[in-house]
Amino acid sequence: MTFFDLARRNVSRHWLRSVLAVIGIAIGVVAIATLGIMGNSIGLMFNDMVSDVGDTIIVSPATGSGTTELTERQVNDITRAVGSNRAIPFATTFDTVTVGEAKSGAMIYAIPARDIPFLLEMEAGAYPKDTGSGCVIGKKLAENSKDTGLKLGARATIGNETLRVVGVLEERGMGFDINPDYAIIVPYSWYSRHYDKDKYDQVIVKVRDVNDLDAVKEAIEQKMNRREDVVNVMDTRG
Repeated sequence: MTFFDLARRNVSRHWLRSVLAVIGIAIGVVAIATLGIMGNSIGLMFNDMVSDVGDTIIVSPATGSGTTELTERQVNDITRAVGSNRAIPFATTFDTVTVGEAKSGAMIYAIPARDIPFLLEMEAGAYPKDTGSGCVIGKKLAENSKDTGLKLGARATIGNETLRVVGVLEERGMGFDINPDYAIIVPYSWYSRHYDKDKYDQVIVKVRDVNDLDAVKEAIEQKMNRREDVVNVMDTRG
């Protein structure tokens, strides 16, 4: 009993210190539990992100190759090298976009119309066609362009040509390949004609089976870099 009496008297004399100690222990336990939950959530989110893009290879002009673009012939060589996997070339630029009297700047991605559905999901509207004068816009660009009127159905003028916004993309988030949420996506045929260009910035390769990723990379390396480094080949695993 002496021990318990002594403990009771100490707690009574130093009740504030005891209460603060209990509160401190409780806060510590909650903080550790919260960090554990956050860490697990971040891990799951990262794993989901990697699984979404882990099937992707990026092919770009090699540093020191003397060019920052890929020719049509090189794109065709890459397409043959990847076999049944899909090679999607694209080019990009930044330009002024006018809707009515409002002007703003936007990143423009030019992708062959046939390839756009394999890379980007549509939230509303339709995909553009090579034969038309349509474009699609990223969801964030549409949300942030209420004052400029850049939305589904709007007519956007770039240079001396007008494109109709035929679709709005689903939000995609930051990607290893392209970041379309704040961009305008046009068919490459329109871009080539409008800017008088016939080359590409990069090629995105979507691999059907992630287990073939290394084999597909090796096939591209063998095809393109036999004599000298013509392209850089990177996959989204890091």
